[in-house]
Amino acid sequence: MKRVPKKLLIGLLGCLLLAGIVSPFASTSPDGLKRTAIQLGFSDKEAGMSFSSLFSGYHASFVSMPGLSTSLAGIIGVGLTLICSLTWFGYWARRR
Repeated sequence: MKRVPKKLLIGLLGCLLLAGIVSPFASTSPDGLKRTAIQLGFSDKEAGMSFSSLFSGYHASFVSMPGLSTSLAGIIGVGLTLICSLTWFGYWARRR
């Protein structure tokens, strides 16, 4: 197994830290996807999905403190995005 470069680890930790700090200051207005769902009348369908209810409204529903809930949702979102991206790019890099 290859070692992960130190700069990459610092960058990943920086992204997670930034997500945790900045997330509570995010706009409470709906984003483009949410606004479109409201305009087209299918925004109520979101509640039926079990995974999305964990992070409904950009809050971690399993945490009762609002600021911490938003920070945790941001950190988890960034973490999942990084894991998916690195897995995808790693797969395609090995295929070459």
